[in-house]
Amino acid sequence: MSSNRLRLLLVSVMAVFVVSAVASASASATCYKVAEKETGNRKEATCGAAMVKGEFIKIKGVPKDLNNGKGELCGEVEEKETGNYATLATCEAGTPKVAKGEFIRVLENENEQQRFSPGFVGFSCSEAAGGHREYATDAECEKVEGAETVGGKWHRHTTTFASTEGVSTLTASGVTVTCQKDTDKGELWGKESVANVVVTFKECKGKKGTEECKVKSKGATGAEEVVTNTLKGELGEVAAAESATGVGLLLEGESPPVSVFVTLEGTCLPAGGSAVEGSVVGEVTPVNTLQLTDEVIFEVNAAKEQKIKTFERSLAEHCGNAPAARKCSADFAFKPKLEAFTELATFVSADKNTFSLATEVLPGV
Repeated sequence: MSSNRLRLLLVSVMAVFVVSAVASASASATCYKVAEKETGNRKEATCGAAMVKGEFIKIKGVPKDLNNGKGELCGEVEEKETGNYATLATCEAGTPKVAKGEFIRVLENENEQQRFSPGFVGFSCSEAAGGHREYATDAECEKVEGAETVGGKWHRHTTTFASTEGVSTLTASGVTVTCQKDTDKGELWGKESVANVVVTFKECKGKKGTEECKVKSKGATGAEEVVTNTLKGELGEVAAAESATGVGLLLEGESPPVSVFVTLEGTCLPAGGSAVEGSVVGEVTPVNTLQLTDEVIFEVNAAKEQKIKTFERSLAEHCGNAPAARKCSADFAFKPKLEAFTELATFVSADKNTFSLATEVLPGV
């Protein structure tokens, strides 16, 4: 029996002919072999001269893995009307086809590593009761896209975590809210997500100029207690200049585009508009180390702005198919923005997590 260790798997997509770096502001075109014979417009894998009924085609950005066991991906064509599906949705479904489409099915490049959406494998496998899904073997259960077997004895179990922090500071609109400590809890869920995250801050005070006051969240029982709404998070890549590890965790409310972390109350806070909303990204550290703890660090830069400004979302559908407030560029780059008191805000904290199972974070390669 293999161990039940949990691996948090972050693997960047690395194609043979990628011509721009991860987290570039614009998408690059990559040459792919088409999944269906003679549906491309190039003869060779270098995507040289155009031709009719070719075996290769140029694809914009990063195509979406269909996870159908055939190594097939759906991608947007670089040259207009050279695909055979009108939309990403019809490409995924495999029907209907069109004569001049913008999407096409292609195959993973031979030298491309196995393709995963960047993020968590948020489960462990065991024969214990209370898990999710059924698998014939431990090995099949631990595969990201393992085949389910009705009546199988192996199940996936969600991994939980609890966290503690020291001083945390929220700054916006000339107001600073400082909390001396906090605790939080949540769980890893899916390949790229944390879910059911609730943070409880203690000993919270606000200051605007010389005026100070006790701060609490709406509905909190303690006089200086701030309890967030239920939050969720997503693992993804960030620029090396903004994170030493290159790995970030984005936190936001459960229901974007109106993503409210918490609503604050205090006599020194601006009248009206006391909601803290939007999204914020912290650096995840360490990486390449299997252990029961990690840390998520939220920092500001020398200009007193949130340090991590661009985040590569794990899944394409979090971008192009998302509400307008969450739209990303073609390479899934998303710009998080945290607001408080109707103004741009910053958040500084260091969140120390303890997991129920040993956890490893692998950076993009």
